[in-house]
Amino acid sequence: MASFAIGPDVFRAGRSVQAGGAGSDDLFLAGETVAVRGDITGSAHLAGREVTVEGSVGGDVYAAGDEVTLRGPVAGDVTLFGRALSVLAIDGDLRIAGSELHLSGPVAGYAMLAGEEVSFDAAVAGDVSLAAERVEWGGCRADRRAADRLRRDAGRSRRARPGGARKPYRTSRD
Repeated sequence: MASFAIGPDVFRAGRSVQAGGAGSDDLFLAGETVAVRGDITGSAHLAGREVTVEGSVGGDVYAAGDEVTLRGPVAGDVTLFGRALSVLAIDGDLRIAGSELHLSGPVAGYAMLAGEEVSFDAAVAGDVSLAAERVEWGGCRADRRAADRLRRDAGRSRRARPGGARKPYRTSRD
């Protein structure tokens, strides 16, 4: 495994890479299996086949992989790309694209989601942009017909903005 540090920032690459814990600020990790164990104060930049974050992240998370799982809260924004993506609590914004997406904790900002199967088990405080084949809202599935109807109904009430941009959808789980 290749590893070096510049101040509190950690850079690691190899087949199986682990980092995190006391003294870790920003992490830059790449490998087949990437794991962040423990809390970090800065941001995490992660790439691997299987990426797991177990502790809290004080900054942003940028990750790509076949399976990406965030099990701890993130104070900043989250951007994820991959096949199977799972996210817990986020204090910032969420941008996520993949095949299977699961949101199991609240998002304090906006959420942009694109996937074949999307599962919501938590609230999103800001705007939501969603593109999906199937959506599950807290255990209830919405198939393509329901999604088409939501899109059609929401399209009637959207207001045009200057320059032709449309107002984003707003969702609430009250």
